[in-house]
Amino acid sequence: MSYFLWIIDKIAPYFLRRYSESKFNMILEDDQIFDIAWDVAQRKEGLFVHLVVRNDGSLDAENALGFVIDVEKLPKIVLKLSDKELADQRFEECKKFRNPVQLKWSHEEGYKPKTVYSAKLEKRPTRLDLCYVFRGENEFHLFTPHYPQGQIVQFGPGVYRLTVLVKWTGGKKTKKFIIYWEGNLKEFGITEDVYGNDIRYLIREKKVVLSKCKDLISEADSRYQETFLQTDSTSTEPVQWGPIETLGTSVTGSHVRDEEKAG
Repeated sequence: MSYFLWIIDKIAPYFLRRYSESKFNMILEDDQIFDIAWDVAQRKEGLFVHLVVRNDGSLDAENALGFVIDVEKLPKIVLKLSDKELADQRFEECKKFRNPVQLKWSHEEGYKPKTVYSAKLEKRPTRLDLCYVFRGENEFHLFTPHYPQGQIVQFGPGVYRLTVLVKWTGGKKTKKFIIYWEGNLKEFGITEDVYGNDIRYLIREKKVVLSKCKDLISEADSRYQETFLQTDSTSTEPVQWGPIETLGTSVTGSHVRDEEKAG
């Protein structure tokens, strides 16, 4: 009997971890992917891109942290190739992306770990800030301030594949996402990587993904115009309470109104 209990004690954590990992996911939800907000520190409007992290298990995922652990890019020539020629193309590593970088949990102060509660108890979405682009710029940036010297976290136009890792006490989950970036704030597309090495399919879907995301970005822009571009009687600057609600923090500073800082 004692030997049986010893076996259970050894294998139970393994199966518990595998179960928790099977119930954990990173997804794109249409009404949660994009926000447009004003960054106080940079004094610019930005498009902010989020993943929704779901924990459908019965156990909370404690001390969870999110990372981008790999960035790959398609050669520019793929957009000029025929279907037959595309069959031999593959993603290439972005060689200047040398180390994983930590991402930020939306609505949280700093880059601390957090508990992703079971969806059976917590119905509100848990969002992970993935990347952002400022209006008028042609690079998108990973949402992280923590990277070593020489590490590249901003990327020009192209087709990218990002590998995202979320790890927590007793488990981890990775997932790949495709980014179509045309160098314009309203021409940013993101989708889950369902293509594998089928580059022909990936390129054929580009227009579909960009079109859908353009509509979602336009909706986000409308919310921003209606809610965030309110002005008071003494200033022409956008009132900044909106981004506090939506993003929790700026990339380079807090989304806080000047009068709130003073008071």
